[in-house]
Amino acid sequence: MRGQLDETRQAIEQGAKVDARNRYGWTALSHAAKNGHVDVARLLISKGAQVNARDSGAWTPLMRAAFHDHLRMVLLLLKHGADINAQDDQGWTAMMWAASKGNDKIVLALIDGGADFNKTNNRGRTALSLALAEGQTEIIRILRAKGAKVTR
Repeated sequence: MRGQLDETRQAIEQGAKVDARNRYGWTALSHAAKNGHVDVARLLISKGAQVNARDSGAWTPLMRAAFHDHLRMVLLLLKHGADINAQDDQGWTAMMWAASKGNDKIVLALIDGGADFNKTNNRGRTALSLALAEGQTEIIRILRAKGAKVTR
């Protein structure tokens, strides 16, 4: 959670489980993704951390990284097999979070990685619909250029 690489390495060497969960279902990788600690995430993945671990809200580390605007983390997780189209318990994907927040670099990385930008959440909204609702001009331009659909 704090990005302490040496301490994380030492804890693993002393037997800490890389996929241990807190009461909300978060793993160490979830915390690293939220906080952008790429080196810690790389270590955890190398020690077998589940890249697609879901917390109690069905969020994955990729969703956390996209939501918190950590491009390098998004790229690392994708490189290691993160489910690019995973949906949380409300049907939101990493693409939807990045689009609604206006992070064009993450949106482009997710598009390059093969994200389904026309996927809908539980309310029938696509990434483009969410970007429109938030006034994310650059995201709207990018998604429209890729042929994204708008709903509701």
